[in-house]
Amino acid sequence: MAKYKVRLDCEVAGRWRTTTEELELSDVAAKHLLPPYGNVLVPVDDPAKVAATVSRKATAKAADDNG
Repeated sequence: MAKYKVRLDCEVAGRWRTTTEELELSDVAAKHLLPPYGNVLVPVDDPAKVAATVSRKATAKAADDNG
């Protein structure tokens, strides 16, 4: 199960959802609502993943600046 944010007001999982809502769906249930198949949901970023991504980008940039 993963958390997703509704990108467009529409019916998701048998209920009308608005763009302010977040919900949990299995990967199978979310598959056709996520890009590249659909554009209804976006994954909610895990703060640990965001921090790791920022750290990797900073490290890569520093390496480019020095090399």
